[in-house]
Amino acid sequence: ADELGEQLSLTHEIPDMPTATAEAMARVREIRKRVARGGTAGIHTGLGGLDRLMGGLRTGSLHVFAARPGMGKTAFALFMAVNAAKQGVPVCVYSLEMSREQLIFRMLGQIADVEPSKITKGTATEEEMRALEEASRQLKELPICINQRSDIQIDEIRCDISLRRRQGKCSLAIIDYLQLVNRDDKGQTPNEAISNITRKAKITAMDEEIPIVLLCQLNRNCETRGTYSFRHQLSDLRDSGSIEQDADVVMFIHREGYYDPETADKNVGEIIIAKQRNGPTGTVDLTWMGQYTKFGNFLKKY
Repeated sequence: ADELGEQLSLTHEIPDMPTATAEAMARVREIRKRVARGGTAGIHTGLGGLDRLMGGLRTGSLHVFAARPGMGKTAFALFMAVNAAKQGVPVCVYSLEMSREQLIFRMLGQIADVEPSKITKGTATEEEMRALEEASRQLKELPICINQRSDIQIDEIRCDISLRRRQGKCSLAIIDYLQLVNRDDKGQTPNEAISNITRKAKITAMDEEIPIVLLCQLNRNCETRGTYSFRHQLSDLRDSGSIEQDADVVMFIHREGYYDPETADKNVGEIIIAKQRNGPTGTVDLTWMGQYTKFGNFLKKY
């Protein structure tokens, strides 16, 4: 026991209160300077309304972004990845559903404002091809790493983040998406597996001092409440283990046009912040540019 205690004290040195307080105050001053220069406490998401409500993507925090299929989870994550990388923030994307090529097509389309279907079908015009060439020049310069594996486990993701963090190549991690991460133990129930993944994702965010964005697919329960009650709420996560407990921020995406194509708001999306450990909850309007599978700051006349 003494030997174990000695090992723990060597590997997990705990600062005394004066040191911890001094470090915290240094962080307070750093955040204040950043905000005074027009920045945010965390990494810019690229969406002004969301940054104002959330203060950006915070160091050491687990941000869960949940939605039904087709709502734009991956589009939103890629938008944040590109925006963060443009700020010089190295981003690691762990894609368990889409190939590296598909994600790059998506990012090129977002940057160049070209429909992804035109890229995959080869029907882009000469003008659009010029825009794509310029987008590719920009994308090549961005510090984004895409890890494309459909059978990866959370411990492998943690090791990869830790290695890249030490190399200065990971200051933001995005995992797409939770339910596809392989179970560490095949004997676990789905709820146990998800609880294990979210807990380890949170621990990794804290240990590596980075924000982690964990995308999450919602089941159909939220669509049984009636036509006018499709907006998601925290209870939609109840069957998903400890997501709500472990997450510092839980965000949902809602697009009225997904459910009602005739709505006047088909080009409007909402990010619903249903939980924020260190800030307010609320809703942020976004512009949804469906042809480019892209979100942007809210523009009334789009």
